[in-house]
Amino acid sequence: MTVMEKQIGRKCGIKRLDKCHYVNVRTGEVCEFHHSVKNQDLRKLKEFRIMQIITAYTLALRALKPHLFTKKLINRH
Repeated sequence: MTVMEKQIGRKCGIKRLDKCHYVNVRTGEVCEFHHSVKNQDLRKLKEFRIMQIITAYTLALRALKPHLFTKKLINRH
Protein backbone atom coordinates (compact mmCIF):
# COMPACT_ATOMS: atom_id res chain seq x y z
CA MET A 1 0.00 0.00 0.00
CA THR A 2 1.55 3.29 -1.03
CA VAL A 3 1.17 6.40 1.04
CA MET A 4 0.92 9.73 -0.70
CA GLU A 5 1.10 13.00 1.17
CA LYS A 6 -1.05 15.90 0.14
CA GLN A 7 -1.43 19.34 1.66
CA ILE A 8 -4.96 20.63 1.95
CA GLY A 9 -4.71 24.38 2.15
CA ARG A 10 -1.86 25.25 4.49
CA LYS A 11 -3.40 24.19 7.77
CA CYS A 12 -3.98 20.46 7.50
CA GLY A 13 -2.02 17.59 6.01
CA ILE A 14 -3.33 14.17 5.16
CA LYS A 15 -1.71 10.92 4.06
CA ARG A 16 -3.66 8.93 1.54
CA LEU A 17 -3.77 5.23 2.40
CA ASP A 18 -5.80 3.92 -0.53
CA LYS A 19 -8.63 4.97 -2.82
CA CYS A 20 -11.14 5.22 0.02
CA HIS A 21 -9.12 6.02 3.17
CA TYR A 22 -6.74 8.67 4.47
CA VAL A 23 -5.04 9.60 7.75
CA ASN A 24 -5.27 13.06 9.24
CA VAL A 25 -1.63 13.77 10.15
CA ARG A 26 -2.46 16.18 12.95
CA THR A 27 -4.88 13.88 14.79
CA GLY A 28 -3.86 10.43 13.55
CA GLU A 29 -7.50 9.71 12.70
CA VAL A 30 -8.24 7.34 9.82
CA CYS A 31 -11.12 8.65 7.70
CA GLU A 32 -12.95 7.73 4.51
CA PHE A 33 -13.13 9.81 1.38
CA HIS A 34 -16.69 10.73 0.46
CA HIS A 35 -17.04 9.92 -3.23
CA SER A 36 -19.75 11.91 -4.89
CA VAL A 37 -22.37 10.02 -6.87
CA LYS A 38 -22.96 13.23 -8.82
CA ASN A 39 -19.40 13.13 -10.19
CA GLN A 40 -19.86 9.53 -11.34
CA ASP A 41 -23.12 10.45 -13.05
CA LEU A 42 -21.48 13.42 -14.77
CA ARG A 43 -18.63 11.20 -15.96
CA LYS A 44 -21.10 8.71 -17.45
CA LEU A 45 -23.01 11.51 -19.17
CA LYS A 46 -19.77 12.88 -20.61
CA GLU A 47 -18.75 9.44 -21.93
CA PHE A 48 -22.22 8.95 -23.43
CA ARG A 49 -22.03 12.37 -25.11
CA ILE A 50 -18.63 11.51 -26.61
CA MET A 51 -20.07 8.26 -27.97
CA GLN A 52 -22.97 10.21 -29.50
CA ILE A 53 -20.57 12.62 -31.20
CA ILE A 54 -18.45 9.80 -32.62
CA THR A 55 -21.54 7.96 -33.87
CA ALA A 56 -22.97 11.10 -35.50
CA TYR A 57 -19.61 11.86 -37.13
CA THR A 58 -19.31 8.32 -38.45
CA LEU A 59 -22.84 8.34 -39.88
CA ALA A 60 -22.28 11.73 -41.52
CA LEU A 61 -18.98 10.57 -43.00
CA ARG A 62 -20.63 7.38 -44.25
CA ALA A 63 -23.35 9.45 -45.97
CA LEU A 64 -20.83 11.78 -47.60
CA LYS A 65 -18.19 9.23 -48.55
CA PRO A 66 -19.73 5.75 -48.68
CA HIS A 67 -16.80 4.39 -50.66
CA LEU A 68 -14.67 4.56 -47.51
CA PHE A 69 -16.95 2.07 -45.77
CA THR A 70 -17.48 -0.49 -48.51
CA LYS A 71 -15.32 -3.55 -48.79
CA LYS A 72 -13.64 -3.93 -52.10
CA LEU A 73 -13.83 -7.44 -53.39
CA ILE A 74 -10.77 -8.56 -55.28
CA ASN A 75 -11.41 -10.98 -58.08
CA ARG A 76 -8.61 -13.43 -58.23
CA HIS A 77 -8.51 -15.78 -61.20
